[in-house]
Amino acid sequence: MTLHSVIRSAINGRKLFPDDASAMKLVYLAIQHWRQTLNCFEMEFGERINAHQ
Repeated sequence: MTLHSVIRSAINGRKLFPDDASAMKLVYLAIQHWRQTLNCFEMEFGERINAHQ
């Protein structure tokens, strides 16, 4: 999954936001989760991921 699709999925899951700060928090949390997932993949499949970057 690309970062763009992770953010889009997080936003589409919740249609209304009370304010801009809540939308930014959701995007921040989606990015953090994506980074953690990417780090796990790098530990497991490091040579494969680094070859494609």
